[in-house]
Amino acid sequence: MTELSGPVLLNGTAPSPTIDAPVSAAPRTVLHSHSFRRLMSAKRRVVVPLLGASLAYTFGVALLSGFAPGLMATKIAGSFTLGYLLVLAIYGACWVVSVAYVCIANRTFEPQAQRVSNEFRGDAR
Repeated sequence: MTELSGPVLLNGTAPSPTIDAPVSAAPRTVLHSHSFRRLMSAKRRVVVPLLGASLAYTFGVALLSGFAPGLMATKIAGSFTLGYLLVLAIYGACWVVSVAYVCIANRTFEPQAQRVSNEFRGDAR
């Protein structure tokens, strides 16, 4: 098994340390920047509630169909039942959540991501 926590050459051995490389020089990565962490935090604040609400609704409909079949069999119009209506509403909820995320992402996340990219490339504005 190959250990992936450190640099490894193709033959499975660790590279020899170079003398002229500074020991404390950490590679510059965007993952450790403050602006990237702020972007990920903002995305989490949006994605978690949207995903949580849609999953709660979907599992709620599934639980209702299992534990309250009489309620789900309530006729709305003709042979169209409350269960059909709630399942169709799942598709509507998915569309609403998707459109909401895209609007928020275009308005909020895209400018933040551009700032992170500019900062990492060195041309921060």
